[in-house]
Amino acid sequence: MLGTYEVQICAVLDALRAPGKVLVDLGGADGVFGVGLVEVGAFDRSIIFEMLEMLRQSLVELVQARGLTDKVTVLGEASHDFVGHIEAQGVAPRDCVVLCDIEGAEFDLFDDATLATLQGANIIIELHDFLLTDPARRETAIADLKRVAERYFEVIEIKDGLRDIRDIPLLRNFSDWDSWLLCVEGRHRMMSWLWLRPKGSPALSPAAIDTLVIDYQRRIFIGD
Repeated sequence: MLGTYEVQICAVLDALRAPGKVLVDLGGADGVFGVGLVEVGAFDRSIIFEMLEMLRQSLVELVQARGLTDKVTVLGEASHDFVGHIEAQGVAPRDCVVLCDIEGAEFDLFDDATLATLQGANIIIELHDFLLTDPARRETAIADLKRVAERYFEVIEIKDGLRDIRDIPLLRNFSDWDSWLLCVEGRHRMMSWLWLRPKGSPALSPAAIDTLVIDYQRRIFIGD
């Protein structure tokens, strides 16, 4: 509600928003991104993949309630042929912004063949290496994924933590304790994401990513 949830990813998605782009939401859950970003006009349409039937039904009901049935497609689990399902919707991978939050399955899904078919897309992957049950694989999972992705993309790792709450009007009269508690995401560790950008994209330093995130927060909180 305050606009601080996954603010790093919100900033990147805001930078990538474009009328001609399609958001592909892997692990659509409650539709905050897959439905919300179409409703506000950040993307023309979206294709949502969600493995749980109960959540898929909720997403369909949400899409219908928002009057977006012609703009949002809800599909089942994203398997290795999910790019084929995207193309079956008349969408080319180069026109996609892919957002992935699938609780550790990202390390199986994004293999060499899948990443090769997605060249030209922007891909944002939430990393859940800590959920892998094999300790040896857990130790190298992120490095292995980066190594494969770098064959086809410019790869940036984005880390959680940059929350600038100074300009949120609702918090101005709250105590320091309550202000920060209202912005906690309840995670048991600091998260990170990989942003895979098309080959040849301009270089972005960690400082440039931080600036992107901070500038986004300033704009949305003070209405610039």
